[in-house]
Amino acid sequence: MKLLTIKNFEKVHPSTPEQLSLSEECGVIYLQSADGQDWYECQKRFRQDTMKLCFDANNVIRMITRAETGNDVSSLWPEGMSVTELKDTPQNRRADITGGWIYVDEKVVERELSDTDRLERATDQQRKLIKIAAEKIAPLQDALDLEIATEEETQRLKEWKRYRVMLSRVELNTDAVIWPEQPV
Repeated sequence: MKLLTIKNFEKVHPSTPEQLSLSEECGVIYLQSADGQDWYECQKRFRQDTMKLCFDANNVIRMITRAETGNDVSSLWPEGMSVTELKDTPQNRRADITGGWIYVDEKVVERELSDTDRLERATDQQRKLIKIAAEKIAPLQDALDLEIATEEETQRLKEWKRYRVMLSRVELNTDAVIWPEQPV
C-alpha cells in the first residue's frame, strides 16, 4: 500500500477567476505544495482508513487526525508544513502534537529532546498544573475566609494547597520528572 506524502505547503494567491472570486467573497485561502499541488485537490487523494499528520521543516509532528476523529484530512491546515498518511496502528497512535514526536523515514519516532527542551517542557507543565491548583483553591479559600466552608471543603483546600506546594518543589532538570498525585 503506497501512502501519500505531500511536502511544504505555502499560502498562494488565487490563480483562476473562480479562486479569486471565492477568495474575495468567502475568504477562501489557498495552499500549494512545493511541487505545485493544490491543497484542496490533494485532500481527495488521501485514503479514509489512514492517520494523517502534519510535520514542520524539522519533522516535528504538529497536527494529527485519527480514527476517533474520522481520519478527516480536511481538518488539517498545513501552512508551512508537509502532510503524510500512515497506517492507523497502536504504535503510530502514540504520537501527539506536544513537540515530542517526529516523522522520519516514513515512521513516527519519539523525539530526543535536549536538556533545554526537556526543562522548558517540564516548566510549562509545572505552570499548567499550578494554574489548575490555583483555580481549585480559590473558591475553597473564599468559603473558608467567609466562614462558610464545610469540613469537606476545608479538607479539600488543604489537599489542593499541599499539592500546589509539592508542585513548586518538583525537580525539573532531571530526565524523569516525578509529578505529585493530583487531588480529586
